[in-house]
Amino acid sequence: MIKAGATIDGVRIPSTAKLRAFQLTARAGSFKRAAQLLFVTPGAVGTRVRALERDLGVQLFRRGTRQLTLTEAGLVYSAEIEGILRKFDSATRELILRFRPSCVVAHALGAAWRPARP
Repeated sequence: MIKAGATIDGVRIPSTAKLRAFQLTARAGSFKRAAQLLFVTPGAVGTRVRALERDLGVQLFRRGTRQLTLTEAGLVYSAEIEGILRKFDSATRELILRFRPSCVVAHALGAAWRPARP
C-alpha cells in the first residue's frame, strides 16, 4: 500500500486533505467557497492547493486578481480526482454502514446491561 507522503518516481503522493481542497476549489471556483465547505480558512485551502501543486510539480490553477481558473492540467486532474474521491466516500460509507455498530444498537445493549432502578 502506498502511504501519503511516499514518492513514486520522485513525485510525492498527495494526502486526501490536499486532494479534497483541490477538488472543492475546482468545483467552487474559489478558495473562500471551498473553505466554507471544508470548515477551514481560505488560507488553509490555498496552502493545501499550493502544496499539492508543489508535490506534483504542476500548476493546477491560474491565479488572477479575484479570479481562479483551472489550467489544462487542472481540468484533467479534477475530472480524475472527482471520481476517485466519490468512490472513496462511497466505500467509506459502505464500510461504516456494514461493519460499525450503530449508536442505536450500542444504546440498546447498554440499556439492557444497566442494573434496574429500584
